[in-house]
Amino acid sequence: MARIVVIEDNEFTLASLRHALERLGHEVFMASNGRDGFDLYLKEKPDVVLTDIFMPERDGFETMRELKRHNPKVKVVCMSAGSGLSVSAGMARGNVLRYAEDFGADASIAKPFTSEQLDHVIKSVLGV
Repeated sequence: MARIVVIEDNEFTLASLRHALERLGHEVFMASNGRDGFDLYLKEKPDVVLTDIFMPERDGFETMRELKRHNPKVKVVCMSAGSGLSVSAGMARGNVLRYAEDFGADASIAKPFTSEQLDHVIKSVLGV
């Protein structure tokens, strides 16, 4: 179906996302931080990038900014459980995800989510 780069620093979540996306028929490429995720994007030319917001080295906002600077048409979905404080101390999860969309994300999704919700958001950004 789609080629998807997933950027997530939590190994368990990364493995779970790979499993769910592959079961939905997608080809999945994984990175554990924004820096590696951007390099993987350049190499694999995916249809969608699914990125966590709060990560070490390069957070999802920085990664999305770099992706959009390189290709303004890249489809980016941000995800968060809202536990990080790198944007603004005390920012609630809904505000973080809204901020991600205001910042340029094509969609956002709150963790935890079901594979059905993930399928819906991927289809939505791809227009299918």
